[in-house]
Amino acid sequence: MDTDTAHKKTSRVIAVIGASGGIGSALAPRLRERGHRLLLGARRGERLDSMKQQLGPDAVETASVDASDTARVDEFFALGMEKFGRIDGVINLAGSILLKPAHLTSDKEFEETLRQNLWSAFAVVRCAGKAMRDTGGSVVLMSTAAARTGIPNHDAIAAAKG
Repeated sequence: MDTDTAHKKTSRVIAVIGASGGIGSALAPRLRERGHRLLLGARRGERLDSMKQQLGPDAVETASVDASDTARVDEFFALGMEKFGRIDGVINLAGSILLKPAHLTSDKEFEETLRQNLWSAFAVVRCAGKAMRDTGGSVVLMSTAAARTGIPNHDAIAAAKG
């Protein structure tokens, strides 16, 4: 077995959803430095192409994915399975923040906050469970301090992330 094949069998495949945001774009290079292969996704995938080139196109796959849409998340993980043969871990950074007190938050704004934060977390866990059913793996969901501590104007995000 050549060195490249051996490395592919031992390096982990990590999916990062929300990879083009601040945390994701800082995390992806660190994961690559540790030898992990990456499946990177984001709602707006424009930044992902340059990330792929910088991080190594052979070890990185990218795709636009709306994490609140279960069918799109399933497709995202299927892409990773096709490219890498497995997914060992998932980091969900998808979400949004609405800085408004509850009494000024519309139903539509609250629903969208739930969709981008709570629904996306459930979709990622559900789809990751299917993708990693045979091989096992881990899922990391990011939250906010507002979910544990009262912070003014964080009412909707605290409810969604909590």
